[in-house]
Amino acid sequence: MPFSTDQDNALLDTLFGATTYLGLSTADPTKDGSGVAEPSGGAYARVEIDSSDWNAAAAGVKTNANTITFPTPTGSWGTPLYVVFYDAASGGNFLAYGAIDMPQAVNLGSTPPSFAAGELQVQAD
Repeated sequence: MPFSTDQDNALLDTLFGATTYLGLSTADPTKDGSGVAEPSGGAYARVEIDSSDWNAAAAGVKTNANTITFPTPTGSWGTPLYVVFYDAASGGNFLAYGAIDMPQAVNLGSTPPSFAAGELQVQAD
């Protein structure tokens, strides 16, 4: 039985109302978090997102209020295909994932991956 839109919004606001961490994956994650392949080395790190970086959920969708930018790569990160959300800077609980619309290779000297306000959308399903 699906939740109401009000409950979807409340769940999203609760889950993403605390600090969350945005990561990248070069492989297709599954709903249980297996399959995530985060880059290692090259200054890769998950990006901390606090509650002020999110808009209030509406119509069952939560979007980022501010631009979210990863650190400048000092080596190759491969080609991230997915964004992944966790509740910790490393390890932690897997919260959500989504495909990147236009994946691009990240190498030494590349512009760091960045998501403009409104570009990250988490939807209750």
